[in-house]
Amino acid sequence: MNRLRRLFTSTYPDLDRHPVGLAVMSMAMLTVYVEMGKRRSMPDGWVDWVASVVDFGDPQLARYLWKNSMCALLLMVVPLILMRVFAGWRPRDLGFRIRNTLGEFKLVTVLWLAFLPVLWVVSDFPAFDKTYPQVRGIKTDALMFAVHHAYYLVYWMGWEFYFRGLLLFGFERDYQSKAVLLSTFPFVVMHYGKPPIEMMAAIAAGFILCGIALRSRSILPGVFLHWLVQMSIDFANCTWWR
Repeated sequence: MNRLRRLFTSTYPDLDRHPVGLAVMSMAMLTVYVEMGKRRSMPDGWVDWVASVVDFGDPQLARYLWKNSMCALLLMVVPLILMRVFAGWRPRDLGFRIRNTLGEFKLVTVLWLAFLPVLWVVSDFPAFDKTYPQVRGIKTDALMFAVHHAYYLVYWMGWEFYFRGLLLFGFERDYQSKAVLLSTFPFVVMHYGKPPIEMMAAIAAGFILCGIALRSRSILPGVFLHWLVQMSIDFANCTWWR
């Protein structure tokens, strides 16, 4: 073991244990999430259990409730525990704070309102109409829409924590503002399969969300913005309100 440690240190003299451990842990958790978030990973009886709780028998809704749960568990809860146990980081050190964030909450609300007309227009593009809403049943059911997006907050908490809390704040200690790059690159890659416009927009969004997080030292304004944007795109493609 000592020989391996010396070999690693001589090969990578500028790396210390914190960024290496953080990189390995974050990549492992993302890999596990990608696998566990799939339909085939749902436990037997999950669809029936969801139907008994929320009174919807929609398998697609159940699948996304599972995916949202796995996102929160594997990209947020488990990393929070590991960072606390092995690095001594508290949740507030990784972006869980509300104090002094009012200005950023106002900023993301203004950004959302400014881009709302754009979101409304692109929602009619064939690529977006084919993709959103991901739970097709909410197009015609207002109550299912409300249930889906209420629980979507769980997903966005896990998502924003992973990219802005864990990667941005976690790597910031060693790499300062360069941590923005370590956060934004995988953030854009994880948009693979989405409409090309959305993938390109994710580049700018990554820098914007990192900037907001660094200004406020919180992931919560980013959670709110992501939730508003996704809800707006889904709402535009629904028929129950027309």
